[in-house]
Order: sequence, then C-alpha cells, then structure tokens
Amino acid sequence: MEAGDRVGEVDCAVEGRAIMRGVSGGATLPGMGVAALVGMGVALLATLPTAASISLSALPSVAVDPTAVDPGSHEILIDESTLAIVTFRAGLAGRLAHDHLVHAGDFDASLTFDPDEPEAAAFSGTLQVRDLVVDELDRMVRVQPILQEFDLLPREFGDVGDSGRADVREEMLDEGQLDADSYPEIAFRSVEVTPAEDDEEFPWRIQAALTVQERERATEMRARWFEEEGRVRIQAGGEFHFTDFEIEPYRAFLGSVQNQDRFVLFLDLVAEPTR
Repeated sequence: MEAGDRVGEVDCAVEGRAIMRGVSGGATLPGMGVAALVGMGVALLATLPTAASISLSALPSVAVDPTAVDPGSHEILIDESTLAIVTFRAGLAGRLAHDHLVHAGDFDASLTFDPDEPEAAAFSGTLQVRDLVVDELDRMVRVQPILQEFDLLPREFGDVGDSGRADVREEMLDEGQLDADSYPEIAFRSVEVTPAEDDEEFPWRIQAALTVQERERATEMRARWFEEEGRVRIQAGGEFHFTDFEIEPYRAFLGSVQNQDRFVLFLDLVAEPTR
C-alpha cells in the first residue's frame, strides 16, 4: 500500500516521523513517550476518564452462557490478541501528521477469569520494548472499528509507508522517548474490576496499571467481555499521559509537529481455559 492509500477506510495524511514523537503521526499521548506508550504497550489508544493517575482493572461482560466458559486460569492466545497504545497528533501542522497504533508483536501474560464472578478477573503481563510494532496495516484494519466503538479514535488511521514506520520506530526507541536500551521492559496488570453504572455497551470498569521506565501509573478502562466458541474475549481501553511517566511528548519544528500528551492503552485479549 502506498502512502496516501486508505487503511480500512482511512485516508493517509503525510508521511509521519515518529509515533511517540508524533512527527509522522503527530499523535500525542498522555504520560509517556511513544516509546512509553509503546513501551506501554508500549509507550504503543480517547474519551475515557482523563485522570492522570487512576487505576484500570475491569473486564466487560456481554450476555454469556456461564457454562460455556470454564472458570479459573486461562491461556491468552497472543496471535489473536492485541495489546497496543494509540498516540495522537497535535501542533499547527497536525493535519500533515498522523495518529499512530503501536502494538506488542509478542508479550507474556496470564489471565484468571470466571464468568460467574467477573469482578474477580485478573490479568498481568510484560512485553519487551523492542517487540513493539508501529502502524502495521493489517492490525490497524482489525483494531480501528473496535477503537471507534469505544470512542477512542477521533479519526481513521493513515498509512505512513514503510520508511515512515521505520522512522517512527527508531524515534520511539530513542533515549528521549522509551529508551529501550535502559528500560527494555514494560509491564501491565489489572488492579480491580467493578461493574459500571449506566453503560450497557461497556458494563465493566477495570482499574489497570502500566509500568514504563520503572514508573507505575494507573487509570480506569471501559471494558466488556464475551464468550466465543468456549473462549473468552476481553476488550478494554483507557487513557494515560506521557508526562505521568516523566516522558515529554515528541515535538519537532518548533512544536508545529508534535504528539499530544495523552495516549490510549487498548487491550483485546482472547483466551481459552488452561487444559
């Protein structure tokens, strides 16, 4: 796909420079650099509570047959799951930049889940910052409609091209952003799961914590869960800020191109009972 093509249904803007740095995507996230976001999940996700430091740990629930999902330990299917962050563009030249999707190409995680007691659900995991993948087209097509359901994506993703993806990733891993050499790992975990009031589409809230550059911060995520062929699927999204992790959002050209401070952490976990 050439720059300017559409991803899903989105027009690409101009080739971007950095996810965390927002040069190419001009995305700006809260509380961490692209790397952080990505690191976050890393560093790489927005209309959730904006508290700088909240907790996230809620699993969503959809009408499910309790007998269809076994309670207890579950194995997360990495190839079918997504752990990502979304950064948002800003600055006077924001229209020439992009929002970015940074997802973990691989991660280690565990999940405990009982459909009869969603409040007792818990997950935790880690990922290597260098396993973060920037703006993969297939992933953007898969995730974009879900992020739109969550009201977390203000506009469609654009294709920055292969060179743009390489530039963004290099800047994201840089010392001024996620600093992959000094802080190679990002961690995440649920803290608490509670039912939501007056939110039929996303009936759960997860207080979740994210650790980037050895700094742990938490936020509240809207969430839902449902059963698919004996598997459980949990989707959740919440907002963080780069500066919460003492990472300055990327800026270039005297601030005309930059990332917003806020960024979104998005989880789409598919798991099956451990045999």
